[in-house]
Amino acid sequence: MTVAWLALAMSGAFFAAWMKPVLPNGEWFIAHRILMAGSLIVGLLGFILPFVAHARSPTPGIISFSSDGKNTAHFVIGIIIMCLHIANPIIAVFRCNPKGEKRWIFNLSHAHIIGYALLVLSFINIALGAHLLDRGSFEIAGFYIVFIILLTLFQVFLFIIHAYNARKAPEKGNHYLMCIYICYYYYLL
Repeated sequence: MTVAWLALAMSGAFFAAWMKPVLPNGEWFIAHRILMAGSLIVGLLGFILPFVAHARSPTPGIISFSSDGKNTAHFVIGIIIMCLHIANPIIAVFRCNPKGEKRWIFNLSHAHIIGYALLVLSFINIALGAHLLDRGSFEIAGFYIVFIILLTLFQVFLFIIHAYNARKAPEKGNHYLMCIYICYYYYLL
């Protein structure tokens, strides 16, 4: 799951959010689709394997719920993540034309609501899973926190660079670029 979310899904989101101006001929979209499809496949494998590994237990896939609730939370958040992760490409199949007047509905649901919710929930669930695997030690959790801080700083850096370049853009393209950067600023919130 860590590979599915921290490597593949984050890279897919990166291409969709930041690479459109750099790869304007649709290469960003091809990379986004490949990375997100890979994330879905690896995520499904990571979701199914605990059920297979615990097939003979009275509750297959549910690893003995503990009184502290960490196992329960990891399990429930994992189910929510997989449902949303399967729903998101289905929504993408029914998207309208990129220049359609109702495209904002697709963008809002696919990227801004489901996409960002998936990333946030996956970060939380990976932290819970790492804590469960490490049995209470904070070495893995500390590494994970540092990683999330670096990832956030990288996103802020990209926003600053793009905002700076938008100020230097020719006047006719400035309005369009500023709208894009305001949307990216929303992404950082």
